[in-house]
Amino acid sequence: MKPRLARLAEHLRRYLFFYASGAIAVGWTLGIAQGELAKAYQAQLGVVMNVLVFLMIYPMMIGLDLEQLPKVLAKPRPIVLSLLYNFVVTPVLSFGLAKLLSGPPELALGFYLVMLIPGASMAVAYTGMAGGSLEVATLAQATGFLVVPFLLPTALHF
Repeated sequence: MKPRLARLAEHLRRYLFFYASGAIAVGWTLGIAQGELAKAYQAQLGVVMNVLVFLMIYPMMIGLDLEQLPKVLAKPRPIVLSLLYNFVVTPVLSFGLAKLLSGPPELALGFYLVMLIPGASMAVAYTGMAGGSLEVATLAQATGFLVVPFLLPTALHF
């Protein structure tokens, strides 16, 4: 019989999509219905959000095999493809969509930032849910966070 923690981790890994979708739906609904209450308890809700994000990422992180990281670095193709997607394809798409939508400049800036800055926590979690390599996802996200301070200003310039 599996230890309790391992069973919990497997359960969270298996049903992460449903928990995340449910949390988004409940948060959105409550935010609309009780916007003033949400503002009043913003700090407490921030703590709850951090705990929930940790619970979503934890099952993936305990499955991370640190011994595999050097092997991933020896074959960097997935990491290079991730960088090309994040810092070449995505900026072109976000620029095109912002022009197509022709909103105010603040909206375009927000759109660029959302599209250009990698979201590590959920990307690794979704990779784990899909049965992908957590090692590749972790290194790709770490590399992206190292590159973003240099490439983001360039991308935003254009």
